[in-house]
Amino acid sequence: MSTETNNKRILYFDVLRISACFAVIMLHLTSQWFNILSLETKSWMILNIYNGIAHIAVPVFVMISGALFLNPERDVTLTELLKKNILRIAVAFVFWSAIYSLVDRLEGIRLREVAFNFIAGHEHLWFLYMIAGLYLVIPLLRKVTESQKLTEYFLVLWFLFTVLLTTAEAGVSYFKSYFPHWIEVIEDAANVNMVAGYVGYFVLGHFLHQRESGKKERGVIYALGAAGAVATVVFTYLFSKRTGALDMSFYNNMALGVMLESAALFVFIKYHTPQNKNGMFSKLIQTAAVCSFGIFLVHLLVLRLVPKFIHFELYTIPLVISIPIYAVAVFLVSFLIAFILKKIPFINRYIV
Repeated sequence: MSTETNNKRILYFDVLRISACFAVIMLHLTSQWFNILSLETKSWMILNIYNGIAHIAVPVFVMISGALFLNPERDVTLTELLKKNILRIAVAFVFWSAIYSLVDRLEGIRLREVAFNFIAGHEHLWFLYMIAGLYLVIPLLRKVTESQKLTEYFLVLWFLFTVLLTTAEAGVSYFKSYFPHWIEVIEDAANVNMVAGYVGYFVLGHFLHQRESGKKERGVIYALGAAGAVATVVFTYLFSKRTGALDMSFYNNMALGVMLESAALFVFIKYHTPQNKNGMFSKLIQTAAVCSFGIFLVHLLVLRLVPKFIHFELYTIPLVISIPIYAVAVFLVSFLIAFILKKIPFINRYIV
């Protein structure tokens, strides 16, 4: 959902878009294998590692949008948001939800469930509801981000009442018989809904984009990001082992581990993306990034339909290798479809 012109594209945003797209594919690819593998196998742990790292996808997408729309140098009006951005999201949602609903019906899913999925959105299409909601509050958030102190205060509140409480809730679930629902009591009592959910990532993206970090600060951010990724994987395994089934509490996008690794990736790519916009690398990145919205929308269709025509045995080579290969293949097919659709008038503006 790029809003940049080709002349003013920010290259590291494009790298982040591609990274997030690939992470989404990895996320959905690995998720479908958890139920058929034993928790005690190495294969399950490989899925856990890939899946835990891939949860940076949605936070990174939201941070990119925040960095763009909350940029003080950009003039954003409510009229522009409604007529251009939110309209585009609405049209894309209706189109792709209809496509996925058609596939559901062809696969024999009951009409009532198909109708529900059309309205609710299929798996990843919930993202469009969420990002449209964030767009609606952009004029309010821009008032907050006019002040650095207010921005920092907002992020502190979000960290305390969303990230830490979400993480604490996941941790306390291990001891529910001792501390029943006490986190929910705090959340209800505080009722700080203004700083809840993905709005924090939206503001965080603006903050990290505007802030210049020194080497030492970046080193700390990277270390915390690595620790967050490890914690996500380790705690998911420990809590899943306790129940005998996948426990996704620490996969929550608001959990501390996911937040730390998402912020670290954002900062790392910001400072390690080549600055030459005219090189071959930059042109390839920009071409793929322009199609990132389409890749995101179509990839689940590819994941569902390709196995019906091409048999792929995931275990012919070690899982640690076969999953990335499969993910790259899905990414490339999705890119090709999005690239073709980008050449069609109207569709290129509203559908992809």
